[in-house]
Formats: sequence, C-alpha cells, structure tokens
Amino acid sequence: MDRTFCIAPMMGRTDTHFRNLCRFASKHAVLFTEMVHSNALLKNKRIDKYIQKTDIENPVVFQLGGCEPKDLAEATKIINENKYDEINLNVGCPSPRVKSGGFGAFLMYEPTKVKNCLSAMTASSDIPVTAKIRLGVDNQDIEETLDNFTEIILKSGIRTLYVHARKGMLEGLNPKENRNIPPLNYERVYRLKEDFPDIEIILNGGLSNFLEDKKKLQLVDGLMYGRYVCEKPYELTKVDKIFYQSINETEIETLVMMMEKYLIENQDLGFSGYLIKRHMVNFFKGFSYSKKIRQIILSDNLNVDEIIRILKKKDLLVA
Repeated sequence: MDRTFCIAPMMGRTDTHFRNLCRFASKHAVLFTEMVHSNALLKNKRIDKYIQKTDIENPVVFQLGGCEPKDLAEATKIINENKYDEINLNVGCPSPRVKSGGFGAFLMYEPTKVKNCLSAMTASSDIPVTAKIRLGVDNQDIEETLDNFTEIILKSGIRTLYVHARKGMLEGLNPKENRNIPPLNYERVYRLKEDFPDIEIILNGGLSNFLEDKKKLQLVDGLMYGRYVCEKPYELTKVDKIFYQSINETEIETLVMMMEKYLIENQDLGFSGYLIKRHMVNFFKGFSYSKKIRQIILSDNLNVDEIIRILKKKDLLVA
C-alpha cells in the first residue's frame, strides 16, 4: 500500500460518509476510520456502525484502541473479515478517557505492553498491522525514550509507524490543546527515520501546505493530514496530481455529481441525508459563494445543476 498521502483518524469526522466523499476527490489517498475501542467490537451485538465501509473507500485503515492483547487479537480477526487494508493501533490519543482506560497515548509509558499488543494483533491478522504514536508524553526526554520505545515495539514485527511530531500531555491539556500547544518537532521524526531506516515512517502533525510538505518526503516515507483536510477538504482534489503524478486534478463538477449520486443511493438505503450533507458542505468552505452552496445542499431538494452553475462563475474564489 502506498502511504505517501494519508488522512488521519479523527473522532466525529472520519466516518464512512466522509471517507467516501474523500475518495471521490482522490483515488489514491489512504483513508482512516475513527478510532474504535476493541470492546466496542467484542461486547456489542450489532457492530455495523463501527465496521461499515464501501468498497470504493479502499485503501482504508481501521484504527483500534485498547490495551489488552487478547481483546485486540479478537477484534483484529473481526476487522480482517471486513475488507480493510490495514489495522492501526492507537498509541497517541491523549484524552482523559484513554488515560483512565490505560490505552492511547498512555501506552507510550509501556513499550513492552505495546509490543505484546501488536504481536497479538499481528499473529491474528492477514493484513498489515501498524501503530500511530507520539514523540513521547509528559516529561519524557524524547531524545532518550523515543528510540528505545521504537526498538521494543518493532520486535512485534510491524514495519510502519505513523508519528505525530508532538508530545502528548496527559496532565493539564485537553485533546484540542494537545493538537496545538505542544511544539512540533519534525527534526526528531527525521532522526527517528535515520535511526530506523528499514521501517516506514509517516509524518503527522501541523501539515498544511501540499507543495511545501512534499519536500519532506525526502526525509520520511509519507505524510498524514488531519485538521487541514477537515477544514479544507476541497484541497483533496489536488492530491493525485501533486503526490501521485496524475495528469489532472479532480474536476469540481465531477465531484459534485458523485456526491449527489452517493447521497441519493444512501438515502434510499435508509441513511439520514444530514449525516452525509454535513460533510458535503465542508467541501465548499472558503468559496466566495459557500453560503449559497450550503443553503442548496441543506435544502430538502438538492439542486446539483444550480451548484455547478455557481461553481462556474468567473469570480469564484477559493480561500
């Protein structure tokens, strides 16, 4: 799987509808699910809402949370049955819930436990298992602990790490603050790649300029974008041309018509139109006529022709 460009797992954002709309914009970007705890798959009779995906979403990665090797292994088996391309263990989420549950970024304190979790998952999987980590947590010295942590967890057999280039602060900062306040340290990620040249390192954290960020691919194997593509998902139409040598960007008219088709098909299946439309409107944030487009999308009768007419205006601007 080509991990040159990845869209990060984000709670409340990267559901199946968001992923489908992203796929209409880019054929090649690697998509992630929201994090799902292993207990959600093992203790609920109906797991469709956690597992559901469409075939066009691939390549798509299922992100698991948890800290019990046996439970993670059983959850891994379920995911293997549902046509995902990879399973990723969350070792980077710094929310209070993950701290109290002993998973997510809290696991940065316990490399041997992470290794055991990943080993159990790998033994139960026919698809690649990976991990998403931070540089460290709290008062850890990232120059000392990160290489040691990496060396231990690689004994599980995994060959790919997604690295958020910040520390996670489990005390004093909430999840939103943890995405902004701890300083970015790309250089530490580059040194990690130098120290472990045989594994794949995907850089995550604060990336927001495709052309400038592409230069970083000389130092790491891939890039992972989070908030930037949520705030400006229309930028995804440029991904295949910039990162994958496609001749053209995705045409906006094509994107709109694919969205309409997806909306109609899913409403016919009983899905709430709003669950899809809430993602659709974000694709036009920053356009000079975004308010008008938003009104059309959220109306009872979606008028695609009117949207396309607006998008063809000569004074259309994208911020």
